[in-house]
Order: sequence, then structure tokens, then C-alpha cells
Amino acid sequence: MAFQAVQHMNKDHSDSVEDYVHHYAKKPNATKCVMADMDELGVLISYEEDGQENSVRIPFEPPLGSLKEARVRLIEMDGIARKALGRKPREQKSHSHGDATGKVEPPRVIVDQFVLPAPANLVLYGLLTFGLLYIKDYQPQILSDYSYWFAGVLFFIVAAHLVEIVFVMQPLLRKYGVTDTNRKLWLLSTMFEGAFALKRFRRMVAAARPKSE
Repeated sequence: MAFQAVQHMNKDHSDSVEDYVHHYAKKPNATKCVMADMDELGVLISYEEDGQENSVRIPFEPPLGSLKEARVRLIEMDGIARKALGRKPREQKSHSHGDATGKVEPPRVIVDQFVLPAPANLVLYGLLTFGLLYIKDYQPQILSDYSYWFAGVLFFIVAAHLVEIVFVMQPLLRKYGVTDTNRKLWLLSTMFEGAFALKRFRRMVAAARPKSE
């Protein structure tokens, strides 16, 4: 059980492991923090500081009755650490797929956003090439007439989504302490969906806040 818990922390909560070292071990400059072991008395974490590899044992106070209590205790410790470090509490950890309604998967969103209203036999070459869109019957001459226009629209949309990722979504993900795995999913969704992903994320954050706020 300890091995699985340690693996889970390193895979999905590496930022929490870093919080433990920064606060409880008083090592604010520590990097590459990796949980190495866990028992009822505490956790052992390796880290790098000033180019040197070190390790520190952070105790559970009080000790756990069993490792089944580890999850709740680690969450409590992370909340205390983030507050002491002046960081936002982890209100938003999950990821949801879909467009603004939450019902459409990203590949479908690509089609909805990039294929503009036009005759049914128009095909966007890039989507057809990557297997994201398949239309059995199309007329090549129409494709040749509109290919440059489609390329321009596609370039503009991708550029806009990159700006949204760098200047809006990434700061939001850091602010609310989203886990590494879900952070990647949100960034991928923003690349496909743009503002739809941002709106969905903000709705989920608002829903996770206490009613009193």
C-alpha cells in the first residue's frame, strides 16, 4: 500500500511533494522533489538544492494509526503548507472534456470549430490528413479554391489558442494548484477549444468554492 501511495504522489501530486519540502523541511529552494518512502511515522523525500542531492524525513504529527489514513493527512498537510507559503488552496483538481456544454469530446470540437458553414462536400485538408474528419464524397476543385483561406483561418485559431494557453490558462492552473496530469489535459483542451475550455474551468472553480465566499 505504501508503494502505491508513493507512486501516486509522485505521478499526480508532485507539486504537493514540493510543498512539503518547502514548508515542513524549510527548504524553499529545493527542486526535483520525489517521495521515496512512506510509513505510519512520516514520509521520506529526496530533493536537489544548490546542485546537491539530499533527502529529508517529514514526520506525521501525530503518527498515523495505519496507512489508510495517509491520504487525508497528506491533503491536510498540503493545505497547511500552501497557506504558509502564500499559495492558493487546491480548489480545482479535475478535468472535464467537451465544448461549452460539456458534452462534446475534443476531436468533435475540432470539426465544429474549424469547418465553417459551407456546402457539405467541402473538406478541410489538414483534418482529413490526420484522420480527424472523413467525408466520403468531395470535389477537389472546391478544395483548391478554398485551401489558402482555410489555412489562414486555421493559423489564426491556433495562434489565438496558444496565446490563451500562455497568458490565461497556465496562470490559472498554477493559481489553483491543478495536478500535473490534469494540467496537461487542460492545456490540450485549450489548444483544441480555446475560450470554451477557459469558461468550463472557471465554472468548475466557482462550483468548488465554499458557499460562504
